[in-house]
Amino acid sequence: MSPSHKLCMIPGPIEFHEDVLQAMATPATSHVAPNFIPALGESIELLRKVLFTSGQPFIIAGSGTLGWDMTACNLTYGAKVTHLRVPIGESPKLAAVAAALKTKKFKAITITHVDTSTGVLSDIKGIAEVVRAESPETLVVVD
Repeated sequence: MSPSHKLCMIPGPIEFHEDVLQAMATPATSHVAPNFIPALGESIELLRKVLFTSGQPFIIAGSGTLGWDMTACNLTYGAKVTHLRVPIGESPKLAAVAAALKTKKFKAITITHVDTSTGVLSDIKGIAEVVRAESPETLVVVD
């Protein structure tokens, strides 16, 4: 990092290594360019490895907030939201998730895996197992 560059020490956005900044300084590629399709395909395959999935990951050019906006618009439009609130710095307890799922039918639940501002890590595997046991028809959406 050059001495004139100030280090950004907030939860997000993040700092990039100089190699990444250099790669991002190349000319933009059109989504219909012949070299775009193989690059996108390779990116999707590599992302599947990172996520340990054979499913279809989506690569979006935007922040995590954009991803949530896309999810809300496409999966939960017009939703009546129920919040399972926990104190700042804590994650939802599995028993509380199970209890909430018993109150009514839910089409989807949304969970933040890691909250950047507090560093809270949610137990995604445990929550998904609770949802499967209590309400298997409920979609689990993870950020």
